Amino acid sequence: MRFRKLRIAWSVGCGIACVLLIVLWVRSYWRIDSLFAIGSQPQFFAVGSERGVVAVKGNPSLLALLSSADWKLQRFPPGPEPPKLGFLDFYYETTKQQGTRLRFPIWFLVLLSAIAVATPWIRRFTLRTLLIATTLVAVVLGLIVYFAH
Repeated sequence: MRFRKLRIAWSVGCGIACVLLIVLWVRSYWRIDSLFAIGSQPQFFAVGSERGVVAVKGNPSLLALLSSADWKLQRFPPGPEPPKLGFLDFYYETTKQQGTRLRFPIWFLVLLSAIAVATPWIRRFTLRTLLIATTLVAVVLGLIVYFAH
């Protein structure tokens, strides 16, 4: 019974985030939403959703961008389908010209928020459960890295 109201508030907040992510996921097939900022010459940052994937690009000094850049939100219809990158649409690349590029599927964020909704209501973890969960997370992350290279 301890922290019951806090657990309820956490679950409601994560549930709302889950529903909004599902809406973004569906919308991403009809509209590209992009939020970007361009600072001085080498600094830029962009985050957007397209065809079920969230992409983050940039070469920023985030503190400089937050204080000096003009942030713009653009919406436009999707073009031709981009080529699939990485394993299950997980992709990471760093280059000197384009900076850092990170792509991950929206279903992954939906899954994380759904897990965050349920986590406070699990009564207890045993050491065995914790070791199994840690092993599964390590295997999934290892597979992502293996297929990405």
